[in-house]
Amino acid sequence: MISKNEFQKIIEEHQQAVLRLAFFLTKNQAEAKDLTQDVFIKVWEKWDSLGDVTRTLPWILKICRNQFLDNKRHRKYEDSFAKESLAESRHTLPASFEVWSCLLKLEEEERLLLLLVDHQGLSYSETASVLKISEANAKSKIHRARQEFVKIWEEAATLPKPRAS
Repeated sequence: MISKNEFQKIIEEHQQAVLRLAFFLTKNQAEAKDLTQDVFIKVWEKWDSLGDVTRTLPWILKICRNQFLDNKRHRKYEDSFAKESLAESRHTLPASFEVWSCLLKLEEEERLLLLLVDHQGLSYSETASVLKISEANAKSKIHRARQEFVKIWEEAATLPKPRAS
């Protein structure tokens, strides 16, 4: 059994990464915080089943994804994203409002892939493990997600910007 001090260190080390993923999944700050709390409760309960894993983050992120899917089955997360929520949650976002807007236009799985690899720094193998897909499949899907993001980004760049009033 892990000690409370050791567990507190794990929370401190991984809480922001879990919160970012939770926010990406729920698109709601309050639900992301609830999901993050649920994840660390599961991590505490399942710590002894971890075995010999050198990096705990992929394991914790897998728990986050699975907990989100379980919650989604039992109750629908609101897919509402207001500018007030964005302004309130700047620290959880991967980049600027423009980048976030483009990411929101991607399919959920594409957003998740880009978050895990390009923002969280997981390897293809770790990402495949989190998503329960093969590494080759992960590489292929990440490549397509990046292509789609670039396409959306370039389309957004050609749109006229609103004038300040």
